[in-house]
Amino acid sequence: MSLEAYIDIRFGDPVISLSLNYEGLVYGSMMGRLLYYNFYTKEERVINELSEEYIPGVWLSYDNVLYAAIGDQKAMIVVNPDAPRFQKQYVLHEKLHNSVNCELTQVQMHHDTVCLFTLDPPKEDMQEEFVQSVLPIYLNHLSTQIQEHIEGIRFPAYTMPFDFDGNCLLYMEWEQSGLRTLKMFYMTPNPRLVQVSSFDKSYGKVSFARFLNDSIVYVHKRKTLKILDINSGEEKATLGSHRAEVVALSVVTLQKVQPPNQRRNHRGRLDDAMYENSNEEIEESVHESQIENLKTVVISADSSGCICVWESTSVIDIIKISELPQLTPQYQKKQYFSMGYPYTIQAFGPRIAISTDLGVLVIKSKALESIQYNC
Repeated sequence: MSLEAYIDIRFGDPVISLSLNYEGLVYGSMMGRLLYYNFYTKEERVINELSEEYIPGVWLSYDNVLYAAIGDQKAMIVVNPDAPRFQKQYVLHEKLHNSVNCELTQVQMHHDTVCLFTLDPPKEDMQEEFVQSVLPIYLNHLSTQIQEHIEGIRFPAYTMPFDFDGNCLLYMEWEQSGLRTLKMFYMTPNPRLVQVSSFDKSYGKVSFARFLNDSIVYVHKRKTLKILDINSGEEKATLGSHRAEVVALSVVTLQKVQPPNQRRNHRGRLDDAMYENSNEEIEESVHESQIENLKTVVISADSSGCICVWESTSVIDIIKISELPQLTPQYQKKQYFSMGYPYTIQAFGPRIAISTDLGVLVIKSKALESIQYNC
């Protein structure tokens, strides 16, 4: 393991969305800061210092196009965000935006697709005119700028969105009795709602649910990672446990980009994790047809600064922030997850990026690097 980058953040402005590719990383903050970092030049570029709303989702595509959601108000597209000059293109959502529904609207993002849906207000705040209307789900495909409206579903006030895969929304509803119901809503081509499983109050806390192929991985009682079968709703396996409370969880499908003749991007900066010693002609872009899925792994982090990479039912890498040799003794001893922020962790190729109280850490994992080379 090695620390490749330590990217500063503004104090009191937590990073809540992250994305990276082989060339760089982008993050979005609660106050609307959008920043791009290049792994090769080590340079930071602030795309937005402040935005009208927070940045709940970002995606940096394989050909270095940045997509970002700016609250539920609009989205942004930036081509080559580290170029000397770049242009921002804003895309407005076909959705009424006002002070009432803004605070009730949830935003999920998967790649270049933004999903917006609105919760019912709590009963004590319920207004008659709101009760009579059911707001649709809005899907905005930013690369094509095609927008869809999905009708026919209502989200109670106490609903927690967990994951979105571009077509299916995973979320949990709470009832006053303490019963929690995990649900999936498929949006296209035929909208349908599936109830996956229910948990009574005695079961303990359920958090960080994520899609994992044909299953769901979630955190039970703050420390244990469990796998749930989508079809039966039954617990399938226990992935493992952390000694401290889990603060971030992500499911990552590792991919190998295979452009013709092993060619990279238009700048010619070759990533040694992928194309070592390649001197071929440079390719303009990387297309989805040239991407090979390798393996799906689960990556989790806990409040003590321990990051685990899981495959099947075993841990294949353990990274402790306090043991990163690139950090000074002072920074090895610091608390990175003491503020209670919503932390996020992502990976691409051999790199893992995680938001902390002090900054975004980019760490190279030996296990992920081995998968890249051996598959």
